[in-house]
Amino acid sequence: MRFPRPTRRGLALATGGIAIAAVAFTVDPSALLDDEEVAAGPVVRDTATVERTTLATEYGTDATAAYRADATAYISAPPGEEVTTTSGSGRTATTQVSVIPPSMVVTQLVTEGSVVEQGQVLWRLGNEPTVVLYGAEPSFRDLAEGDEGPDVLQLETALVALGHDPDATVTVDETFTAATEAMVERWQESIDAEVDGVVHLGSVVYVDGASRVGDSELMVGATALAGQAAFDLRTLDTEITFTLVPADRETLAVGDVVQVRIGAPTTATVVSMTVTDDGGAAVVAIPDEPVELASDEVPAEVEWSIELAADVVTVPAEAIVRTDDQQRWVEVRDPDGSERWVAVQVGRASGGRVEVIGEIAPGDLVIVP
Repeated sequence: MRFPRPTRRGLALATGGIAIAAVAFTVDPSALLDDEEVAAGPVVRDTATVERTTLATEYGTDATAAYRADATAYISAPPGEEVTTTSGSGRTATTQVSVIPPSMVVTQLVTEGSVVEQGQVLWRLGNEPTVVLYGAEPSFRDLAEGDEGPDVLQLETALVALGHDPDATVTVDETFTAATEAMVERWQESIDAEVDGVVHLGSVVYVDGASRVGDSELMVGATALAGQAAFDLRTLDTEITFTLVPADRETLAVGDVVQVRIGAPTTATVVSMTVTDDGGAAVVAIPDEPVELASDEVPAEVEWSIELAADVVTVPAEAIVRTDDQQRWVEVRDPDGSERWVAVQVGRASGGRVEVIGEIAPGDLVIVP
C-alpha cells in the first residue's frame, strides 16, 4: 500500500555542509514522485558503502626544499705591507698600503657538494689555508695577544674542541693571552700555515655546524680576487619554503604539520610565517626527519588539511536526496536485497562525502543514482 502523493516535484542532490533539524519519517519519499517518475525508476542503481571517517578540507601548493644557508665564504687578501714615509714637515708617518700579495693562486679547494666539519681546510691561496670553525660570530678582524671580545671566546672554544690545548693551559674566555697564542701556533702548525700566533682575517670561516659546500666559481690553479665570494656554506638542515595566497593564510599556523613530497613523502613542521605585501604569507617548515637533497635546492610539494568533523558516519554526496519539504533521505539496500528509505540529518561535507545522522551504520549499502 502506497502513501498518498502530494503534488511534489522530483528529488534533488544534497550539497551538505549545514546541519538541519530532523523530520519524522512519516512519508515514503517515493510517494512524492509523480507517476512518470515512478514508472521510469532510477537510471542507475549502483551502491556505495557507508563509512566512518574524518572529513577535512585539503590544501596544497608548490614549494622549494633547500639546505639552510649558514654563511658565505669570501676571499680575503693578506694585509698590505707597512711602509714608513717622512712628510715635508719632518714628521714620521706610518701608512698601510694595499699591495698585491705574493700569491693569490688557488692551490687547494674543497669539492662542491661535500660536507665540511670543524677544522677542515676550505681552500689554500699559495700555502695559506682558510679553515672552517664552529661559531655564530663572523670573523671581522685579526686576533692576536691582548685582544678581547666575544670573537676571542669563540676562537678559543673552537681550538680547544679541536684538541690544540692538550695541557689545559688556556682559560676559555674573552681575552687572547700568551696561552691562547701558543695554542694558535700549535693549530697553525697542524694545518701547515704560517706559524706566527696571529689569526689573520680571512683564515677562518665560522659556521653553526657541519656544512655542505655550495657551487663555487673558484678553480685550482686560478687567481682569486680579494672580496670574491668563494661559495655558500649550508647547514645539513633542510628547510621547506612556500607561499600562501591571501585566501589560504589562515589555514596554517606556526607549529602545524604539513605533508611534503621530495621524491619520497615526509612531514615538516611550520616554524615561521611572514605576511606578504599581498596579504598572503611566506612559510618556512622544517622536516621532522633528516632529508638528503640531490642539490642545494630542489622542487617540492606540500599538502595540509583542516579537519571539519572527526569520526563521523558518511555517505557519498550523490546518495543523498532531498524532498521539497527540505528533508534529506538515503535509500538503503539491505542484505536480503530489499530497499528502504531512511531519513537523515546532514552535517559537514568534504571530498565528495557528507556526514549523516540517522538509522544508518557503517557497512550499510546506499543507492547511488
